[in-house]
Amino acid sequence: LFKRFAANLVILGGRVVTIEEVIALTGCWLDEDAALLLPAMQSAEDIWLAQTGITLATLAVAETGTVIIANRPCRHRMSSLLPPRHVVLLRESQLVASLEEAFMDIESRTTVFITGTSRTADIEGVLVRGVHGPRELWVCLLPEV
Repeated sequence: LFKRFAANLVILGGRVVTIEEVIALTGCWLDEDAALLLPAMQSAEDIWLAQTGITLATLAVAETGTVIIANRPCRHRMSSLLPPRHVVLLRESQLVASLEEAFMDIESRTTVFITGTSRTADIEGVLVRGVHGPRELWVCLLPEV
């Protein structure tokens, strides 16, 4: 399932990375869930200056390469929207095969579906990435606990 997800993610402009690559980043802002896994979280105001936002996935969809982040207390979806690079931490157990499966598992009414990097096109069809959100989407597969 992860190979299928990764292939679709790459087609959409995303990238699969290792935990070592994530830890090496500077200028990161972590939501509190991710801060449990990685070193110290900065203050909430730092998200506006951060070069990288790091979040934990709720689910990921193999057929579309989509990452799903549900809103919960202490989980700040803005870290997936504001910084120019978004890193999603994902466990293989959070992968589902289809969007239909994902909709059956989602409990939160406020959920973000992320399918590739932010992109838009002008009337001539020129594609521009990162205009209304992150220019880069990285997904890091974490070991199961």
